Amino acid sequence: MTPLMDVVFLLLVFFVYAVVITPSQHAMGISLPEAKAESMERHYAEIVLAADGTTWFDGRQIEDDAITQLIAEQPPGTPVLISADESVPIGRGLALLGEMREASITEVAFQTKLPPQKEPDL
Repeated sequence: MTPLMDVVFLLLVFFVYAVVITPSQHAMGISLPEAKAESMERHYAEIVLAADGTTWFDGRQIEDDAITQLIAEQPPGTPVLISADESVPIGRGLALLGEMREASITEVAFQTKLPPQKEPDL
């Protein structure tokens, strides 16, 4: 009986851990483009541009015209991370960058995923 309880406990820990580390983009169905980049260590404000046209700010769905106001309410110097689905038109991201520039936001980055590692040819 004890080994069965150990297995059930380990499964419970595994599923709780999987839920905690699941990024918000996966929950919204975002497929990030691939690129090599450094990770951001500090707190940041996150904007998600979903493939279905919805916009999310720090996990809340918002209207596109509210983005500038919400970013302006962040503490000065807070970096902004934009996570956009691969299928989102680039014009939508550029318009967002223009709005941030008008709001004097200087630290902006696009979130990507690392490309798959190629195995060396032997």
